[in-house]
Amino acid sequence: MRTQSTLVGICTIFMFSFSLSVQAAPPTEGLPDACALLQPGDLKSLLGGTPSAESKPGSCIWAVSGNTNKFVANISPQTGMSAEMTFARARKVATKDAGFSNETNLGDSAFSRLAPFGAVMLIIKQGKMLQLQYRTEAAGTDKDRDALRAVAQKAIATF
Repeated sequence: MRTQSTLVGICTIFMFSFSLSVQAAPPTEGLPDACALLQPGDLKSLLGGTPSAESKPGSCIWAVSGNTNKFVANISPQTGMSAEMTFARARKVATKDAGFSNETNLGDSAFSRLAPFGAVMLIIKQGKMLQLQYRTEAAGTDKDRDALRAVAQKAIATF
C-alpha cells in the first residue's frame, strides 16, 4: 500500500509539473524526440522481440505485438532549476519506500523505484529530466530494475 502511494506521489509530481509546463510553452518546443533515444534492437531482449514505437509529444512507448511488457520514455518539458526541483521533490517522496535505489553512472543524478507495474527510473542530465518505465504489469522486482538499468545506459547516452 505504501509503495502504491509513493508511486502515485511521484507520478503526480511529474504529471503536475508537466501540465504546468504545457501551459507555459508547447510541450514539443525544444524537446528531443523520445523515440530517438533508443533503437528497436536496444529493447529486443527486454521486450521479447523487436518493438514498434508509438511517439507522442515528449514521450515514446515501445511494445511488441502480443506481449504485455512495454518500455516508456518521458522527457520533461521543464529544464534547468525547474526540472531539478521537480526531480528533488520526486526523489524525496521515493526515498520513503523500500523499493528506492540511488543510481550511479546515469546522467548527473538518478534514482529508481520498484512499482506495482514494474520499475521506474528518473534521471537528471544537464538540467533536463528523463523518466523511464519498464512496464511488466506485475509488481517490480530487482531483475526488472537491472533490465531497466541496462537500457537506461543506452538512452542516457543520447539524451
